[in-house]
Amino acid sequence: MREFRTLRPRVERHYVIAAITLFEADSANLRERLRSLRDEIEVPIHYSEMNKDNRLNALTSVSAFRDWEGFLFETKDPNTRSERQVRDKLLRVALLDLVHRHGVSRVTIESRNISFAGAFDKVYDGLDRYDVAVLTSLRSKHMLEKELELVHATKDEEILWLADLLASSRSDALCHPKKGEYFSYIAHRVREIRKVRV
Repeated sequence: MREFRTLRPRVERHYVIAAITLFEADSANLRERLRSLRDEIEVPIHYSEMNKDNRLNALTSVSAFRDWEGFLFETKDPNTRSERQVRDKLLRVALLDLVHRHGVSRVTIESRNISFAGAFDKVYDGLDRYDVAVLTSLRSKHMLEKELELVHATKDEEILWLADLLASSRSDALCHPKKGEYFSYIAHRVREIRKVRV
């Protein structure tokens, strides 16, 4: 899962979480194809780091990969809520939907840990722990009966590259109409867009 927040000056803000679902048996093949694509375009598959040609190439290529589906959970981000509150609400809705409606048993979320190199070489897990708190809360309320494994991974996890492309292109479509064309290349791979009220 990957999230993306965009700002549109003086109008509205949006927050988008993208989830990519696939069968575990297909994951190794998909990762290999994503690595090959990265090698082909010679830049990291990270939406904000790609130029227009690389974005179009990446979006066109991944949209042709057959073994995944996309889900989007999005909201207009009211100024009265903190980013963490908005993210926690979207994550809660996404986890419940993916587990109960789509049979997901393992969720990998991009880590938001912050590392400080230097004298202390310490990793602060202040952000990832909020994701764990959302899952713990759902379990304690018996809203997640099914055992769900939640894992945090770095940007080296190839499946997260797909989620980044999906979340970022959708966010551009919502907030930057001139860039909305990017989402059109991958939109047919989205099984559902769920609008969430926060």
